[in-house]
Parts: sequence; structure tokens; C-alpha cells
Amino acid sequence: AAWLAYLEGRPCSMAFSYEHLREDPETHLAALLDFIEAEPYDLAAVIDGSRFEAMRSKEISGADQ
Repeated sequence: AAWLAYLEGRPCSMAFSYEHLREDPETHLAALLDFIEAEPYDLAAVIDGSRFEAMRSKEISGADQ
């Protein structure tokens, strides 16, 4: 894609595919946090808590209210 070629080699940009994020979320999210110079997170807990099943369970139980 042209937009991806445009971003390549630019130090202020980062791109990865949805498929790659789904295959290895911890690696890609860690790279993203590093790229934006964010504080480290417990990525395993973040990933587990954001899975569809976990979010649906919280919605049903009203845990976030």
C-alpha cells in the first residue's frame, strides 16, 4: 500500500498489521509502548482483560459500573 511505503523509514511513525497484532499482541504492544515512550504495563493482564470473552463477562456482571 502506498501509505505504508510512505511511512517506512520515517522515525516518527510505526505500523503493523491487525493480523500481526492478533498473532503476537504482547510483542507488538510492547513495541508500541516503547515507541511512544509510555510507562511499562503488565501486558499479559491488559491482553487477557481485553479479550472478547473477558469484556463480555464484565459487561454481563456489571463489573465496570
